[in-house]
Amino acid sequence: MVLDVIRRPSHALFIATKMGNFEFVAELLRSYPDLIWETDEKHRSVFHIAVMFHDTSFFNLLNQLGVYKDFIVSFKDDENNNILHLAAKMAPPNHLGTVPGPAFQMQRELLWFQGLEKILQPSYLEMKNAEGKTPKDLFTEEHKGLMVKGESWMKSLASSCTLASTLIAISVFTSLTSVIDDRITYNGGGTQTTPPVCVLSNIFALFFSLLGIIIFVSILSSRFAKDDFLISLPLKLIVGLGSLYISTIAMMVSFGTALYTTYHHRLNWLPVLVFILASLLLSCLYHLHSPLVSYVLHTMYHSWVRLPTTHNL
Repeated sequence: MVLDVIRRPSHALFIATKMGNFEFVAELLRSYPDLIWETDEKHRSVFHIAVMFHDTSFFNLLNQLGVYKDFIVSFKDDENNNILHLAAKMAPPNHLGTVPGPAFQMQRELLWFQGLEKILQPSYLEMKNAEGKTPKDLFTEEHKGLMVKGESWMKSLASSCTLASTLIAISVFTSLTSVIDDRITYNGGGTQTTPPVCVLSNIFALFFSLLGIIIFVSILSSRFAKDDFLISLPLKLIVGLGSLYISTIAMMVSFGTALYTTYHHRLNWLPVLVFILASLLLSCLYHLHSPLVSYVLHTMYHSWVRLPTTHNL
């Protein structure tokens, strides 16, 4: 087998493409430029296989082919699938496993399919394979299960966050109504009004918890259509999680301020303990949600493909 790979570089090319070895493929194509015309047993070029495995690194090489690109992408496999049909198929499990949550896996699939769609001629969208399906038909069929999982995952997360936001809103509203025009008694018998920081924190917590409830309820009532997973649902989730996080911080600030004002003369260690516990709680909340938030922000504000700068053909 080793001798066959050496004698026929195209074998090594297809194996490396399936394994995602971009460095090796780029070097092999530079050494043997004619390999771009090679196809496997199903009449798929190296770029068709790369698209099927949803590998953006190999896809970027396609943009460097110039006038040859249109000829390469016009190849069809033995089932009459064009390159857009292959892009419509579900990504391998190891590829989807790097994305947090089924809803964002669906978003990644949509970004990949639509990104490739933009650089191809419109006629590719209307082409049918041997089963009479267009690329969009095939995409919808392949991703039915993922859409159902994404909807269930998003609703479960939104329900939990709605409950948390509601509890914060009730707690803060009760606290806010009780401190208006109230007096906090000192040890010495004097009185002072509720600290402004405490009142402002309660107002912020109430506002952002109510905003979170509105956002999460809008997620629960969404129609969960295919295109909703692209921007609408991820954006709502980010705003909702951000509102929940801010309302939690504001609530802890209000609670800590009230506790410090009341007990700093007698139990000066108690506010410090509360501050430490609150910091641990907020840190835990941040680390639990930061990977998800970072991924969504990166997806929304950065390009879904990065053109290589050091691996030209």
